[in-house]
Amino acid sequence: MKKILPQMLLFCIFINQLAFAQSTTPPIQWQKAYGGTKNDGVFSIKQTADGYIMTGYTGRSDGDVSGNHGGADGWVFKTDNWGVIQWKKCIGGTKDEVFDAVQTTTDGGFILCGRVVNSLH
Repeated sequence: MKKILPQMLLFCIFINQLAFAQSTTPPIQWQKAYGGTKNDGVFSIKQTADGYIMTGYTGRSDGDVSGNHGGADGWVFKTDNWGVIQWKKCIGGTKDEVFDAVQTTTDGGFILCGRVVNSLH
């Protein structure tokens, strides 16, 4: 009985911790899919004072996307706090470009970082 008591105590602590961990998951406030009908992806999301700024890539000019230049273009877009797109921009050439990261600045702007696979003239 003396050996069983410590094991039961550990089991009860584990179950209690497991139940607590599952009960602290915050509820989803909103969710939304962005993009067009071809491959799209978001690699970086930053919260702003009035919403979010997201960066990644897109391969088409339809759906939420406009202004694709060919291939995959870097795509940056800004949403309000509820995920409604406020503005969007495709940046690129005839081949592939991707924005990997976005960082907000103290003056309310942002900096994009990405990759370019394009022909140089």
